[in-house]
Amino acid sequence: MIKLKKLDAYFDNARVKGKAQEKREVRPVEKTKGIELYQPDPWPEAVDGAEVLTDIAEKLQQHMAMREAYTYAGTLWCAHAHCFEQFTHSPLIAISAPAPECGKSVLLSLLGALVPRPQSTDNMSPAPFFRLAASHKPTFLIDEVDAWFKEDSQLPSAINASFEKYGGGVLRCVGDSHEVQSFDTFTPVAVCGINVTKRLPPATVSRSIVIELDRALPGEVEIPYDQRKHRGELEVLSRKLARWISDNDFRNCDPTLPAGVMNRQADKWRPLFAIAEAAGGLWPEWAKRSLMSMPAVARATRETELLADISKVLGIYGSVYREVIFSRELARALSELDESLWADYNFRKHLPEERCIQPRQLASLLGDFHLSPRELRREDEKKRGYRRKDLEAVIARYLPDGS
Repeated sequence: MIKLKKLDAYFDNARVKGKAQEKREVRPVEKTKGIELYQPDPWPEAVDGAEVLTDIAEKLQQHMAMREAYTYAGTLWCAHAHCFEQFTHSPLIAISAPAPECGKSVLLSLLGALVPRPQSTDNMSPAPFFRLAASHKPTFLIDEVDAWFKEDSQLPSAINASFEKYGGGVLRCVGDSHEVQSFDTFTPVAVCGINVTKRLPPATVSRSIVIELDRALPGEVEIPYDQRKHRGELEVLSRKLARWISDNDFRNCDPTLPAGVMNRQADKWRPLFAIAEAAGGLWPEWAKRSLMSMPAVARATRETELLADISKVLGIYGSVYREVIFSRELARALSELDESLWADYNFRKHLPEERCIQPRQLASLLGDFHLSPRELRREDEKKRGYRRKDLEAVIARYLPDGS
C-alpha cells in the first residue's frame, strides 16, 4: 500500500526551483481557430521514474476516494499518454460510477492536469473528433458520455479506432471532388459517465481500462480537489513525468504479463506494464495488482494467478501443511503474501478479515480445475480444505514451469 507523504514542502521547493530555472506557463503546442493544447515543458533535471509515478499516485489518493489498484492504473495511463506513439495500442480509460457525485469529473480533471495536450469536452461529434485527433493528437477527456454517447452511432467507431496504431482511422470524403481521405485517430482517450460499461458498446469497453468509483463517505477524501490551489502541483508532476518519459525509449519493450493475459487484454495492458518495468521499484507488482483487480480481467487469468500464489504458500509453509491445508488457512496464507492480490479481493468491505478472499471464493475459482474442498482431518481437527497432493497436481498441470 502506498503510504501518503507530507508533500507540501516538496511542492513548495519544486515551484520555486521550477520558476527559477524555467518559467512554467500554459503554452499551446498548436493553435488553430481557438484550439489551444497545453504541452508541459519537461523538467530541467533528470527524474527518477518510480519516484514521480509514486508521487502522482499519492496525489490522486489525496484527492479521490478510490481503490488503490485504480490509482496505479490511472497513474500509468497518464504516463502512457506522454509516449503513446511508441506503442502499437493506446488503451482508453473509462471512469464509471453508479450515481452522480462520485468524483468522476474530478478524476477526469486530475488526469487532465497530468497528461499532454488535454482536450476536455462534455459533448463530441465524429467530425471534430477525427479531425482533431489527426491534426493535433490530443488527449481527449470526454465527460458525461452516458447522457449523449448512445445518440451517435458513428462516434463509437471513431473512438474505437483511437485504440490501434496500425489499421485504425476513419475514412471520409473531403472537398468538392469528394476525395477519400483517411484520418488517423490513434490518440489517448478518457471517458466518464454513469454506468459506462452498460452504456458504451462492448467493443469500446473491451478497449478500455475501467475505473469504478463509489460516492465517498464523509472524511474519505483527504484533501478535496481545488483547481486554484492544486493544479500547479499537478503540473509540476506532469513536467517531471514528461522529462522521465523523454529520457526513456519504450519502443522495444516487451514486458512480462501475467499468465493468461492475451489478445486485446494484452494489447491494452502492455504499454502500462512496459512503463512500470522501466520505472522499477514496486511498480511492476503494482501494475500486476491493478490488472488483476479489473472487472473485465478474464476469470482464467485470476485462476492461474491463484495457482501461482498457492504454490508460493505451499513452498513457505511446506513443513506445516504436509498433507492437508484447511480452506480458511489457505485464504489467510494467500492474503499474507507480499503485495498480495487476495488481501484486497473484497475491497468494498471494511474489516480486514472480510476484505481478503473468502473460502467460498477460493472454492469457486478452484472449481474450474475440478478441485473442491472436502471434509478432512488433521490430527484432532476436522474441517473443510484441500489435500496438498491434489493442489500440487493441479499446479503441475497448469503451471508446469512452477511459476
